[in-house]
Amino acid sequence: MILGSIDGFIFDHKPLSVNTIFILIPDEYQRMLDTKKFTDVKIEKTLPYPDGSPGFYFVHLRYVDNIDAILEAEKEARRVLISEDETIDGQPVTVRYSMLDMGPINNLFDGEPNSLVRSLEANPMVIELVFNQPRTLRGVTLKVGGTATEVKAVLHFTGSDQTLVYDKDFANTPQEKDVSLDFGGPRHINLLHLEVRSVYDSEPAHVHIWELRLNE
Repeated sequence: MILGSIDGFIFDHKPLSVNTIFILIPDEYQRMLDTKKFTDVKIEKTLPYPDGSPGFYFVHLRYVDNIDAILEAEKEARRVLISEDETIDGQPVTVRYSMLDMGPINNLFDGEPNSLVRSLEANPMVIELVFNQPRTLRGVTLKVGGTATEVKAVLHFTGSDQTLVYDKDFANTPQEKDVSLDFGGPRHINLLHLEVRSVYDSEPAHVHIWELRLNE
């Protein structure tokens, strides 16, 4: 017997045998059906709640034949960035970012440390800032969750193919934390590409960020 969730099989192609039986509550059973990733679904037994309604389904199933293509398409969809125009520190900026399931993207720039954004599935969560006028930065600071986190910054320069990359890991903490990348001096850039990754989570996963500050 393995304790876990059907979600692990929904998002990753894991081995299934004819002897594999899932025990699903009704919400999990419906979620599994809605994905359309499984076929030959057979309920072997239903264990009801005391009121007689279905409580647990004992289910045999297998993946659809094109499961790998479905999962790859989902992976590509997670890489598509949304684009919005924002104002940061009084300057117009185009912000491109991974899909969210909590908070508008401007929560990152509102100066309110308790306002949150959370990626829907992407890990790493990507944030790109495209400056209408090149901006001089010495680094960035983010407020992220307590889990071990990797932050990567790629700096792009106007009229040049050159990039600079900064990457740093931050350990687990009991609570949210401020993490910073130092660019080693003033950098005059037109595009800042950030990736924030929860180190111990695979994808899909939720990445939590409360604030993003640009350090001049």
